[in-house]
Amino acid sequence: MVKTHEINLNVSKFNQFTNNNYIILEQNNIEANDYILFKQVEVVDEETVETGLYKLVQVTNVIEDSGLKDDYVLLTLNKL
Repeated sequence: MVKTHEINLNVSKFNQFTNNNYIILEQNNIEANDYILFKQVEVVDEETVETGLYKLVQVTNVIEDSGLKDDYVLLTLNKL
């Protein structure tokens, strides 16, 4: 079953992500064909605030590799 996930990224990670079709994340039961809504957030006075920038992607592959830190996966993405 295809699911949709929401993931907050700080400004630098969000900007880095927008230039690539992959991201390394801690595994959150994300599977191929799932959708992820990435939200850019900033921390202001210890409170998380959305900046209003979003990016919707579909996961094409979930790659688990021994070269990655435990519980982390490489996701290849199709930007929508």
